[in-house]
Amino acid sequence: MATAAPQARPETDTGTPVPWNVVLLNDESHTYEYVIRMVQKLSEFGGDETD
Repeated sequence: MATAAPQARPETDTGTPVPWNVVLLNDESHTYEYVIRMVQKLSEFGGDETD
């Protein structure tokens, strides 16, 4: 039985992240606390860093 040779995985780019812009719209559906929680969750900030 023939076995396949392991394949090398391509290197991933772990350099400097590309900057991005975020636009927050004020609406009646989301509270201020909800928006802050989502921004913290989606970014690298946990909570202590934002004080």
